[in-house]
Amino acid sequence: MPISTDHVGRVYPPTAPREVTADGVAEFATVLGLPVDQVPPTYPIIVANDAWQALFADPELELELQRIVHGEQKFTWNRPVRIGDRLVGATTIDRIVERGGTEMIHATVALTTEDGEDVGTASATLIHTREGTA
Repeated sequence: MPISTDHVGRVYPPTAPREVTADGVAEFATVLGLPVDQVPPTYPIIVANDAWQALFADPELELELQRIVHGEQKFTWNRPVRIGDRLVGATTIDRIVERGGTEMIHATVALTTEDGEDVGTASATLIHTREGTA
């Protein structure tokens, strides 16, 4: 059964704080071939991924990770992420579209410091198919 549009607007609890460390940034940047002396703008995907886990764990959605394709991804920043930030993420379901057994779930993660300072957002479209509909 497709996800109900009644879930639009659902906000999940924030993740545990994740500290941005110089070692973590260097490791992330090295993998991407970027300078290790600055925080890459995509570094908070680590926090966003933690926050999106709430969608996968929600029993009402009945999502199966192996049936999801990651669609569009976008970051919006209010300020740069800095070493020493302790970031948390809270996911909101913005929109659900169902077409021919395929569900497109548009979700946004609000990225803030643990003190509540607004850092930015990470948005994604997750494309999910139900067994027997693909």
